[in-house]
Amino acid sequence: MKILHITPGVDERTGGPAYVALGLCQALARKGLDITLFTTNIDCNGPSGVPLGQPITHNGVKLHFFPVSHPRSYVYSPQLGRAISRTCSDFDLVHIHGTWCYPQAIGCYIARKNHVPYIVRPRANLRRFALRIHRLRKTIYALLIERRNLNHAAAIQFYDSEEMEDARQFGVRSRPIFVPNGVEPVADDHLALLKGRFRSRCPDLVDKRIVLFLGRIAAIKGLDRLVWAFRDVVQVCPDCRLVLAGPDNEGFSTQVRRWLQQAGLSEHTTFTGHLSGDDKTSAFVDADVFCMSSHQEGHSCALKEALMCGLPAVVTHEIGFDDLVKYSVGIRTNSNPADLAKGLLTILTDATLRRQMGQRARELILSKYTWDKVAEELITDYEQIVGSTSLRK
Repeated sequence: MKILHITPGVDERTGGPAYVALGLCQALARKGLDITLFTTNIDCNGPSGVPLGQPITHNGVKLHFFPVSHPRSYVYSPQLGRAISRTCSDFDLVHIHGTWCYPQAIGCYIARKNHVPYIVRPRANLRRFALRIHRLRKTIYALLIERRNLNHAAAIQFYDSEEMEDARQFGVRSRPIFVPNGVEPVADDHLALLKGRFRSRCPDLVDKRIVLFLGRIAAIKGLDRLVWAFRDVVQVCPDCRLVLAGPDNEGFSTQVRRWLQQAGLSEHTTFTGHLSGDDKTSAFVDADVFCMSSHQEGHSCALKEALMCGLPAVVTHEIGFDDLVKYSVGIRTNSNPADLAKGLLTILTDATLRRQMGQRARELILSKYTWDKVAEELITDYEQIVGSTSLRK
């Protein structure tokens, strides 16, 4: 099968969704599919240094970058639109990542015009919390463009039934398929090699217990909850340190630092900025517990990477990953800081529990959530959609 993927960007500094599109494409290519990925040069700091108009092959994926024009917030790229128009009919299926932006809108329109089936992955953008952001703008756009694109899709890719139900409330009626995010596995010996590296590079963390948050420093991540929960943690475990790892694309760290100062935690907190590759993996390896307290979160790649590295997690109930509790690899709490602190202390103060949860966590991810396993599930959906389309023709 020849599959065209379309995504606004692949710079992981913009968050997990960019990471997902490229990771999924690479896994599909490993499975023998002919994968092309169209994207733009947009990132959080302006045009990125990528080859424009010169397709490259990256880990088996034919990758094309197109320049973004104004309005940048809409990821408007006329050259991307023209490329989709020229090539769309050459593909068996189009897989579109994202909503509320030009690459998704033009991809759906051209695929429909050329009678090529398409799948849309909303990336949790149709969840109730997300829809409250720029509500009026989204309401108008949905009436004019978005619902039509979604409801003419061959399928909508959801993470879980909760995301699907929110999309149903929004008015989406297309066939659902459920495909989780995955991670690239890291070998045991490489994890062992990275042990101690993160702490050695941050001297204030040596001999400390580490609560790690890794993600965008943004309002949706619920860092206010984490700050006030950590204040309670420090009262019981004064040797604990909070590590906030991730890019600050929106300038939100100023507010986070203000909360930390109010809570008396400035000296107990380390900001690392964006981490990637072995730097990110070493942070997971050296931490004692991973924490997510988001107001909304899909199947977080960061959470699965942490678990893959053997790091147990504490998350609030808005985090959509039921296997965390089902397989006893972490703790899910209510969203109030007191309950979140209780969950963190349960793991921080019990080394045996921490070790057992970590072992189960790694086994879970390697058995169910590597990109290769996710790709196998998705290929079955591809075959059904392409097959049914061929029969109708």
